[in-house]
Amino acid sequence: MSRRSHTFDNIKFFTKKALRKYSHSTSTLLNKTQRDLTVVNVNEDDFSFRRKEGNSGIISTQQLPLDNSSFFNNTFFGSAEVKVNVAFDKIVNNYPFDGSYADVESFEDKLSSFEKYVLDKFPKSTGFLNLDSSNKQHIVVKDSSGFLNANLAKGSIGEAFIDPKDQSFSVECHFRVTEDLNQNSFLFYNVSSNNVGFFAACSEDSLIKNISVKVSSYAASDRFFFDDTYPPSISFIDGRTYVFDVSDNSNSNKPLRFSTTLNGTHDSGVEYNTGVTATGTPGEAGATVQVVVSSITPKLYPYCSLQATLGGTSQFSLTDSQVSKITFGIISGSNHKEVDYLVPKGEWRNFSFVYDRSGLNQHFMKIMSGSEVIQSSSFFSLDGLGTAGSNLVIGDGESLTAGNYSFIKDSTFDGCLDEFRVFHNLRPNSEISYYSKRNIFAHDNLRLSFRFNEASGDHKNNDIVLDHC
Repeated sequence: MSRRSHTFDNIKFFTKKALRKYSHSTSTLLNKTQRDLTVVNVNEDDFSFRRKEGNSGIISTQQLPLDNSSFFNNTFFGSAEVKVNVAFDKIVNNYPFDGSYADVESFEDKLSSFEKYVLDKFPKSTGFLNLDSSNKQHIVVKDSSGFLNANLAKGSIGEAFIDPKDQSFSVECHFRVTEDLNQNSFLFYNVSSNNVGFFAACSEDSLIKNISVKVSSYAASDRFFFDDTYPPSISFIDGRTYVFDVSDNSNSNKPLRFSTTLNGTHDSGVEYNTGVTATGTPGEAGATVQVVVSSITPKLYPYCSLQATLGGTSQFSLTDSQVSKITFGIISGSNHKEVDYLVPKGEWRNFSFVYDRSGLNQHFMKIMSGSEVIQSSSFFSLDGLGTAGSNLVIGDGESLTAGNYSFIKDSTFDGCLDEFRVFHNLRPNSEISYYSKRNIFAHDNLRLSFRFNEASGDHKNNDIVLDHC
């Protein structure tokens, strides 16, 4: 039996002391009934208790300073078991998992103090999807509203949400490529039977890397540009051969050489020759400088043997990381465009794959990491990319051929994925960077979102993705 101090018999609500406390209090006692306090839409700024200031009274039991870890404070008219079951039922079956921020806030505002306590105990933003190519694991997204259950559909039944048609779009995800040897596979693939669509492929980087070299102006001085970039963001990898194509006529009378000293022989350095072979005449067809990289290759600085400062601050350093090549591609019949980027194996990366159609007949693609554009294409023009409601496949796809481009799939993707999102608009760089590290809520331009926070444990529906907040 409870002690007398813990029973209702010992609680005095209407003593002179209690009445004096409220009648002489500096706070305001409002004349409000339960009906007055039961608002219909607590999400609006004028109603939600989150934004109430001053003497607005009690709108939600969440405002009460209760210790909800103690069932003693919540089991006046029902058992602890009932309280927990009611909370779980309300959260599991009614939480707006695919709702907007306003939907989520409105749902949470309507919870009791104890129900909000239970919700806060749920794990959030945990876990990721691990895809094992030996089990051919992948996800197929049917681009048709209400495909599995029409009662859960938002909008018209059968409506395609992912098909970009003639809009700009982007696909964002966190991913990690396994450290093993990579076979050709897809991060994602959405291509119609008419060979129209988009994809991101993963492959082992070639042992031979071709790099174009041109001389162009940079800050009023001539510089070597590598793959149209100065300074270059290229790292040497053990076991690979780098072929610098110096056939462009801008290289005429400007021989490319390498040294372990910045500005080479122009600054008391010496030419580095180990594994380096120059062929042909710079500025003429077939002219190359080949560098075979080994585990002992030092940091090398490019320079011109006849003209000082052409190398600028460029450098090529050996990296310990093994890399995979990520290719973002657009195809339409025999037309195609791709951009590539090398990523270290075994490390998490957050990329946004963006197709920008905002310019009139000047479309381009880019790969972004946070707010930084790390790779982009030249301008091109394609018709709309209507995928005709074809499936979006995550972690798998079909071999592709478009014009002179071909990608032969060997296996499903082997690695990890998290926070997979599809957008139908061009997002500001600041927004891309901000939400690359945070949860995002539903809005009109967010067409698909997988958080991949799968719950632990076993379940029978192994062919269904279980996702939670």
